[in-house]
Amino acid sequence: LGSFFAGWWLDRSRKYQGINRFFYATATLSMGLWVLAVEGGGHTLIYLIASAAGFTLTAIICAGFEHAVELTFPNDEGTTAGIMNISAQLFGSVMIWIGEEVLDKGGPFAVNTLMLGSMLLATFLVGVLVNNRNYKRDAAERSENGNLLQSAERAALSAKDANNI
Repeated sequence: LGSFFAGWWLDRSRKYQGINRFFYATATLSMGLWVLAVEGGGHTLIYLIASAAGFTLTAIICAGFEHAVELTFPNDEGTTAGIMNISAQLFGSVMIWIGEEVLDKGGPFAVNTLMLGSMLLATFLVGVLVNNRNYKRDAAERSENGNLLQSAERAALSAKDANNI
């Protein structure tokens, strides 16, 4: 559901960077609430927060891929998606390995805090370091659509002129 909503919002607004930042911030907030809820919240609260975290974390995937494609255009979307998938798999594997070590030494709260720290770092990186609003793919699509419209208008006018002769 989160990916669907993110895709719908991206299609409507074309504000890739802002939407990506929004979902990172809300996912980090959800993770922070998760860390607190697991320590002392009831089952209902934990389920609600887990749902919010799932919604925002799945939306990050959609928003992140779209934002990356915008930033790397005219490179192939498949190449960009492949690079992002490889980096996510490597990072996930490293986080699991580190998480196991932290779990053995510090317990579940320490692992949840580690995950929250990684989300804070990712939010910082996306929020501060990725500061490029040069949306090349969107500009190319708009230009292409404008050129198609102009050529269609020219064809219609020349057909109208031909009928007037």
